[in-house]
Amino acid sequence: MLPNLERKELIGSGSFGNVYRAELDGKPVAVKILHERYFREPHSNNECLKKFKAECKILQKLQHMNVVTLLDFIISHASPPMLITELLDCDLRKYIQTVSIMLDVAKGLAYLHHEHNPPIVHRDVASKNILLTKERQAKIADVGLAKVLPKGEQNYCSPVPGTPAYAAPETFHPDYDPRFFMSRKGRSPVEYGTKIDIFSLGIALMEVITGKLPNPQPGASPFTSDGVQIPEKYHRKGDIERMGEHKLKEIVFLCIEESSDRRPSAEELTKMLQRECSKIEQKKIIANRARGEIPTIEVTVLGQSNVGKTCLISRFVNHKFPEIEAPTYDGEQILEKDRRKGDIKMMGEHKLKEIVFLCIEDSSDKRPSAEKLTEMLRQECSKIEQKKIIANRAVGEIPVIEVTVLGISNVGKTCLISRFVNHKFSERVAPTYGCDHKHVSIKIHSKDFTLRVVDTAGQERFRRSITPTLIRRSQGILLVYDVNNPSSLSEGVPEMLHFINRERPDIPSLLLVGNKADLMESEQSELVVSKEGERFAQNYGIPFIETSAQSGKNVEKVFEMIAENIYDYLDLSDIDTFISNGRRDAITVMNDPPRERGLGGTGSKKFSIVAEMIDKMEITTHKKAKLNQAAFIQFLGHVSY
Repeated sequence: MLPNLERKELIGSGSFGNVYRAELDGKPVAVKILHERYFREPHSNNECLKKFKAECKILQKLQHMNVVTLLDFIISHASPPMLITELLDCDLRKYIQTVSIMLDVAKGLAYLHHEHNPPIVHRDVASKNILLTKERQAKIADVGLAKVLPKGEQNYCSPVPGTPAYAAPETFHPDYDPRFFMSRKGRSPVEYGTKIDIFSLGIALMEVITGKLPNPQPGASPFTSDGVQIPEKYHRKGDIERMGEHKLKEIVFLCIEESSDRRPSAEELTKMLQRECSKIEQKKIIANRARGEIPTIEVTVLGQSNVGKTCLISRFVNHKFPEIEAPTYDGEQILEKDRRKGDIKMMGEHKLKEIVFLCIEDSSDKRPSAEKLTEMLRQECSKIEQKKIIANRAVGEIPVIEVTVLGISNVGKTCLISRFVNHKFSERVAPTYGCDHKHVSIKIHSKDFTLRVVDTAGQERFRRSITPTLIRRSQGILLVYDVNNPSSLSEGVPEMLHFINRERPDIPSLLLVGNKADLMESEQSELVVSKEGERFAQNYGIPFIETSAQSGKNVEKVFEMIAENIYDYLDLSDIDTFISNGRRDAITVMNDPPRERGLGGTGSKKFSIVAEMIDKMEITTHKKAKLNQAAFIQFLGHVSY
């Protein structure tokens, strides 16, 4: 053994030998030590060892990104041959992922079979010998046992040289005995060429598809006890049935043809798998362009000027020949909604349609300033982010809306929530420390939702520490005061509004709630308190309602009211799309191709980019400057959900 080689733990074993993790000059390597039977007589004579050493020297020179490098080898009479290769991350069996891995293997075989002179047949292509780098690039391992074909054609070589379950039928003797890994007449050579590797790769590909190790029946040998060859479709019937109607099934069938002449070459197989990779990438692009659940295919129309490309498209889209969009001869201005009728029709019911209409108003005075437009688009960003939060909380297909109940101590927040959740009044309730939450199923516009109601502590020390965090994560807030405690309205509610304006000025829904209406001492005090509550709500522009947890007055209504306000403000009619898109993103391969358009990304990201660009316009233009209508409609046309 080399003095600078330190052998460590066993990491695998195969038909030819055991593989150990090791270090060579301090660098991690893999060491394969051949089984004893391969260096006993007659293989241990000088001629055989000399020939094996000569082949190893050729293999040591192989340099390809999809072939494991043979770093060194030790061959002597005193000990079994030892092959030292680069150490990779894991084998395919531990990381079966995509067709791109098998494409790498095909490229490696194409190098061995066609690019290297003389050709080399690997002889043991199996999932255990397909290793992956940390970058998930596949490499063919165990090349130390490959066979050089000097004439580039079929040669007489050892029978069943690799793993029997992956071996091609021409490598077997008709009387092969699996107990001894040889025929009953010994290990007399059989004739085969590079196509045995294609067969083995087909079996490995079938393993990737089924997720199961190959299991030929009744055994590894493709011959019956009488020496009759079994067709592969029967020999591997179970494995083939497990593939179902997989898109790579036909490629597998080509690779495992009984006749090697009918199998594709490694170069042909590489082209087949490249086409499959290309199809997968195009499907990803189409899926990434999807609007909701509707995939988008892009078709480009090319041609010289004045060949009618635009008219052709317009006729297809609008079902009529396009009218000339130009001023009339009498000088009368055409309204923008008429002049741009085709463009407007293509927008459909897009959520930004109203903003577009504001921007292309015929009168410049009616168009929003850049500052106002920035605020509009930021509101759209906020709505999308809130939808994502609601979708991410979903339990199964049921989205979850969070409503926080705020107020100072003893205004009845916990009793109000308890009455809504349990449909009865609780005489004794424990004070809330920090926060607590309840989940209630609710229907909003015939759609099922879960309402997560958060109860908060009213004590000042909790209000100042916990309230800001709860405000940031909520879609709606109930501001509760006690109708018999004027300071809970005049002092407590403004304090809560201060937190909201600081943490979430864009909160979708606020509702002022006067609680304990059943405890009012007289009709006169009720009128005064009600009017004060209404006046307060009007000043802040928020809805107002009075409730009683004890009598149940308006308890159901207050929670239904805020839930509907949230639904309408955020337009949650498309929340199912956000839920399905969130799940698709969670399992998407991370190396998705980038978008082709200038405004990359989706949803709120796009609106953020638009808003930032409009902000920059504010720096260089007057605050009341109006956007150029034609430029902006073209600009905003790139933005879609």
